[in-house]
Amino acid sequence: TLFGMSPQYSIRIFPGRVSDTTAQLYVQAEVSEAADEYRLSGRINGPHIHNAHTLPASIPFKDLGPGETVLVATVIPDPCVWTPDCPALYDLSLDLVTTAGEVVKRIQTKTGISSFGVYRNSFYLNAKRFVPRLIHESFVGTHSFDELREARLGVFANEPSEDMLLESSRLGVPLMVRATLERLDELAAWPSVFAVLLDLNNLVSPSPSSNRHLSSNRLAVAKVWRGAPTNTDGATNASDEGTDAWIVSRKPEDLTESGQTISALPTAGPIVFATELTETDGLDLKTLRRHCDLLQQQTAQCARGAAFLLVPSSLEDRVFPDD
Repeated sequence: TLFGMSPQYSIRIFPGRVSDTTAQLYVQAEVSEAADEYRLSGRINGPHIHNAHTLPASIPFKDLGPGETVLVATVIPDPCVWTPDCPALYDLSLDLVTTAGEVVKRIQTKTGISSFGVYRNSFYLNAKRFVPRLIHESFVGTHSFDELREARLGVFANEPSEDMLLESSRLGVPLMVRATLERLDELAAWPSVFAVLLDLNNLVSPSPSSNRHLSSNRLAVAKVWRGAPTNTDGATNASDEGTDAWIVSRKPEDLTESGQTISALPTAGPIVFATELTETDGLDLKTLRRHCDLLQQQTAQCARGAAFLLVPSSLEDRVFPDD
């Protein structure tokens, strides 16, 4: 596996320029010792698409020379970008080796070529507007990711397992996750993950390393909206810097009121409207999808909804705990 490595090594996978004809992919290793004493060597193989016949190609990575980190790149011809309808994955196999030829880490993982972004009040996937309908992971129960895909539903997950990351990416199920800052590089390698909810404490007085993670990571960073800033000068709280999207958890009747409640919403950025369901027993995926669509209708007058999330009322405080 790629992650869970010893503290001396950390790995990042990130795309470069992507077009209809080629896609650049980079793998970077940070090591605690001198970077010029190590190199990465390996290949990428793909695409592989669930329930589809493909003609995978095997392409080597090229070492980009000495620097502060170990960096390799490859150019994939005729790339298949990852979407929920066409969840194309690529297999990566690399060795981190010393200049003496000793293999210190073997890296085997999967990734996809996709670009998530935020523009004004919307999420974008591969330059197209993307509106996820999400259910909390506790609703998934015995349902398979195949069934979630058929229902056009994504999942909100707390500290997702590697199995969940793999299955959601393989089958085209979008994920919004709650996770720690340390997992950002790992999560960004999985194409199903489009946004991460970080604890506020992880972003207060961030270290230079944290700033690098947030600025270079492709994931949208979300926070729970707690109301307008309370600073006496009216300035935005420092902890709001670097926030790409907001989760607004309200009852439907509060969201549809005009006046103070609506005007108190964040002034900029996509909003993930979340609502709690009190009756959760026996809800099938079709019913949950209808609840997501109803939430979209109830918040339509705000013209700010970028995604819609259902949470069991019994878990609401634990999903969005006070910071």
